[in-house]
Amino acid sequence: MSPLTLLLQSAPALAAGALLTIKFALLSMAFGLAGGMSIALMSISERRWPVSAARAYVSIMRGTPLLVQIFVVYYGLPSVGIELDPTPAGVLALSANVSAYLSESMRGAILGIARG
Repeated sequence: MSPLTLLLQSAPALAAGALLTIKFALLSMAFGLAGGMSIALMSISERRWPVSAARAYVSIMRGTPLLVQIFVVYYGLPSVGIELDPTPAGVLALSANVSAYLSESMRGAILGIARG
């Protein structure tokens, strides 16, 4: 079997995988952007508790590997009664991770604007 024949036979499966990857990426970016903006605004609040909550969230999410976060969402949440299908669990884990990283970028961007 030639490599070209093998590629043509597996093209539908590869295309389906590419579409699923794009779906995961777009959903995770959208939810991560919304979550990141919320956390960034919490971290520049004048009140103490939102700042502490935002710092703790960012520290935990940036300090643990993404694979561990995915395992916690997919395998850990059912132990407390929250069962998710694989796709929503993956999107939730990726979005939570992205939101922590984006919140720091947004916080820095907001603080970089001069008050006036």
